[in-house]
Order: sequence, then structure tokens, then C-alpha cells
Amino acid sequence: MSAAFTARASIAAGWIAAAMGASIPVSVASDNALLGLLLGLWALAGGPRRSWEALRASRAAQLALGLLALLGLGALWAEVPAGERLATLWKYRELALIVILLPLFADPRVRRQGLVALCAAVIVSVLISYLLHFGLAPGGGVFKGGPADPYVFKLRITHNFLAVFGAFVLAAAALRARPPWQRAVLSLLALACVLNVVLLVQGRTGYVVLAGLVTYAFAARLGWKGVIAGAGLVGALGLAAFYGSNAFHDRVVQTWHEAEAARDDPAAPTSVGLRLQFYRTSAEIVRDHPFLGVGTGGFAEAYAERVRGTAMEPTRNPHNEYLLLASHVGLGGPLLFVLLLGALWRACGRLPKRSLEREVGQAMVIAMALGCVFNAFLLDHTEGLVFAWVSALALGARLDRAATSAESQPSEELRHRASGAR
Repeated sequence: MSAAFTARASIAAGWIAAAMGASIPVSVASDNALLGLLLGLWALAGGPRRSWEALRASRAAQLALGLLALLGLGALWAEVPAGERLATLWKYRELALIVILLPLFADPRVRRQGLVALCAAVIVSVLISYLLHFGLAPGGGVFKGGPADPYVFKLRITHNFLAVFGAFVLAAAALRARPPWQRAVLSLLALACVLNVVLLVQGRTGYVVLAGLVTYAFAARLGWKGVIAGAGLVGALGLAAFYGSNAFHDRVVQTWHEAEAARDDPAAPTSVGLRLQFYRTSAEIVRDHPFLGVGTGGFAEAYAERVRGTAMEPTRNPHNEYLLLASHVGLGGPLLFVLLLGALWRACGRLPKRSLEREVGQAMVIAMALGCVFNAFLLDHTEGLVFAWVSALALGARLDRAATSAESQPSEELRHRASGAR
């Protein structure tokens, strides 16, 4: 295979990786099509060798593969049919995608176009959401929500997660924009995403992630003073939304009432009540199997067995990634996941302080860490994929910077000659 062909295949794979940014917020089918094409080009372009080199240089990528390997081992001792074990393990495949994508995102053009594509898709989704809310676009078909709850291509939790993250990227880009008009447009688009989450789409996870990213945005620039300022702003905005928006007010009050009902009746069939049931029962499963769990894919059977003969409902998903990983493979599962998030945070922290990739990568760590308290985001396709994609993008910037720094260092021969000249 000629070097020219390999180079062209590598360039094409990079642009497909960037194009995934536009696909992730919109369509699972297009995600899978792009992934299939990407893997083919990756193999033709010497991707396995490049990914191996990137893996050796990245602790975060190593931990991602380590977590996937642990889940693979967990499939060996789950007492459920092999198909159930493999189906569950397959849902964590995005962890391997970090290693595949990482060297492709070492190209700054691919990173830049990827973020543009992601933001463009989020903006389209948010604008259609406004049209749905005001009755200017028909519900149904590819649009999943309606005027009262206008989520678009994804369900409400995913819609809000992507809208909040898109708002952060747009706001971070606005701070770096030079022309005033560009800064104004990006700021308005970020604000439109935030208002869409707070006022229109009914997803409480979005509120929590939004609070975390607003606080981080201030902390990234002002340090610990920024944490205080960001938390104060979150509190002020929350009060303003509570008293100024019927939708936000009703959602918060509903959550409070459901929590009180669940306290009085643990089997209360409300959204909050069901989640609390899931957490308690999942914690009991982990308590009884703390070291090995019940095996990858064995959670649903273990949960059904525990609630059999009670008024509680069985579930395949405890809506908490930390509990689900612990149920699968014991306490080592969530520990590896937390270590992965920490390694990604530290890798991003080694990028220049004003680097966009630094803030985007650390924002994803915060969004994922908070979101996984209330959802099994690694298990979910879109959230797991955007986490892997953004992680690879940020780690690619780190790989790019390391390579640039190495190239800028004078060779031993040049240093020797310079010494001799002196």
C-alpha cells in the first residue's frame, strides 16, 4: 500500500471523525454509518499502530481500555445467557473509541471543524425546539417532543445534556472571538441554548449539569474566587427562573413533592420515587457483591430477583452509572471510571490555560461526572459517544502539543554544535 494512499486515508478518517460532531446530536443511524466508515479508513491508514503509540502516551486512554477490559472479564462470571452479557458489554464499546479517535484529533484542523460541527448540530436542535414550542414546526416524525416539552432528535435528558454542553462550547468560543459581531452572535446562541434547557425542555439532569458548568466557567478564569462567584450566579439565576418561569417552577416543585412522597412511601410510583428505589436496591446488590459484582449483563436478573414478591418495579437500568458499574464488576468498576475522569482532567490541565480544548475537555469531565449520578451515561449511546468523542478531542490536543514540543527541542547534534561554536 503506497504512502500516498495511506496519507489520503488518514486525512479522510480525520474528517469523518470531525463530521461525527454533527451526527451525534441528531441520528444514531448516521453515527453507526460514520463509525463503520471511520474504522475501515483507520485500518487502511495504519490506525492500529498510531493508536498504540497514542495509547502508550495517554494515561486516560489506558484507563478507558482498562475499564472496558474489566467489564469484559465481568462477562465471564455473569449468571445470564451469553447473549445478554455480550449485548451489555457492546454498549460500553465507546471506551475503545477514545483510543481509535485520539491520534486523528492530533490535527488541530480536525479538532476545530469537529467542534464547529457539534455546535452547529446543537444549534439546529435548539432552534427546532423553539419552533416546536411556538407551534411553528409540526411534532411527530423525527421530532420526538411537542409544544409542552419540545425535545427534538433525542429524548429530553439527552437533549438537555447536549444543549448545556453546546452552550458551554459556544460561550468559551465567544470569549476567544476577536470581531465584536462574532462574539455577540456566539453569546446569543449560547444564551438560547441555556434558556431552552431552563425554560422549555423538562429535563432535571440538565439543570444540574448547567449549574456545574457555569461554576466551572468562572473557576477556570478566577480560581477559587470564581467558584464562589459562579455558585452565587447559579443561585441567583435559579431564583429568577423559579419565580419567573412557570415551567421551571412547576418542575422544581414537582421534584420536591415527589421526594416527600418517596420519603413517606418508599414504593411511591413517581419519577423521584422510582429512582430512589433503584438506588437503594442497586446499593444492596453492590453490598452483597462488593468485589466481583454480579457480572457484566447480570444486573437486570439480580435486580428482578431482589424485588420479586414486592411492590417495587424491576429495571434494567438503575439510572446511576457508578452503581451500575459496581453491580457489574464490583467497586473496582466505579473506581476505574473515577480514575479515568481524573486522568482526563489532569491531561487537559496540562494544556495552555487559555486553550479551548482544555476547557472543553474539563467541562465534559464535570458534565459526565454529574450526569452519571442520575443516569447511566456510559451505557447510553449518545452520551457515551459524545463523552468518548470529546475526550479523544481533548487528548488529541495534548498529543499534538507534546509532539510540537518534541519537534521544537534542538537535537543532541545541534546542541553539541552550538556548544562547540561557543
